[in-house]
Parts: sequence; C-alpha cells; structure tokens
Amino acid sequence: MPQGFQQPVTQAADPVDCPESGYQTLIMEISSQVKYVKNFYNEADAMVGAAKTGYAGITQAAISARGPSSGGQPPSYDDVQKARGGM
Repeated sequence: MPQGFQQPVTQAADPVDCPESGYQTLIMEISSQVKYVKNFYNEADAMVGAAKTGYAGITQAAISARGPSSGGQPPSYDDVQKARGGM
C-alpha cells in the first residue's frame, strides 16, 4: 500500500484514495449513473444494488488498511451521503 494510505481529503483538489477492494463497487456505482441518464432504470437499479453490497467490504478494507493506531474514524456507508453533500 502507498505510504500514508487513505490520506484525509481536506480540499477540493485532494485526491481520494480508493482501496482495490472498492474498485468493483465504484465501477457499479458509476455505471448505474450512466444507466439512469440513458433511462435504463432496471439495469441502473440492479447496479446500485450490486454497489451497495460492496460497501461493507470497502469499509472493512479501510479499517484494515489504517490499522488500530492511525487515529480517526474509517469511512462508512453513512459517509457516502455526507460526501455527496447530504446529511
């Protein structure tokens, strides 16, 4: 893993780290947005469902990557909505 894996994002220009365990989930979430734009709602809903099943794995990967002494809280599914500007 890169040194300082999962650096905190504090500015708009900061890169967002995504563990390899999250690639498939990220692809499904982006693909679902494309499907919605093209009005393929059933396929989009299926991809959103597939993406949601991966969030627990991503959270566990973040916890494992940070280790017990890194401080702070690992990201969770609830943080996804906050990151998108929701509450």
